[in-house]
Amino acid sequence: MKNKKLKGFTLIEFIVVLAIIGVILGILVPNWIYMVQKNRVQDQNARARVVYNAAQTIIQEYRFEERHDINAANSDPSKIDATKTVTPGEMEFIWDCKLKTMTLCEGVYNGTSVTKDTAFANELARKINNIFAGEAETTYRVYVNNYIVEAVICRSGNNDKYLGAYPDKFDEPNRSVDTLETVALNNHNHDQSDNT
Repeated sequence: MKNKKLKGFTLIEFIVVLAIIGVILGILVPNWIYMVQKNRVQDQNARARVVYNAAQTIIQEYRFEERHDINAANSDPSKIDATKTVTPGEMEFIWDCKLKTMTLCEGVYNGTSVTKDTAFANELARKINNIFAGEAETTYRVYVNNYIVEAVICRSGNNDKYLGAYPDKFDEPNRSVDTLETVALNNHNHDQSDNT
């Protein structure tokens, strides 16, 4: 009778195969996770760009309307109601996708902080969101200075850790909100100082 040899892996071969699989997974999984995070940030950057373009279009419409109103009022800017207009100066507003409303709409006009009228804030949001179709799932913050949109920061929902910005895009998934806002706002100021 012939002895039949059993074929299969020895314990050492099995451990070597597991070690090789472990090394491969150790390299691939972190890279895959990082790529998923980076894609989410890039998605938010793209959304921020759309909001930026939509907001700039609407703010320019207000600019021409307000210029016409100033001219009609015999060039007296003091007759402008800063609560119901964009007005030259700084302005900031936040759209909250969960509440489906503007949660902040404020400006600084002639050195005075002005809370915008609710009807104005709602109309501004409606006009921007007519262009930007992702308002149901995106919370965004827009900074305007002298009728020019300087920066937009956005995220999916209110608690999503993946933030995007425009015009200064972000590539790193793990940056804090404060860092993003600082970089987004300083980007425009840095560009202006380079041009002088």
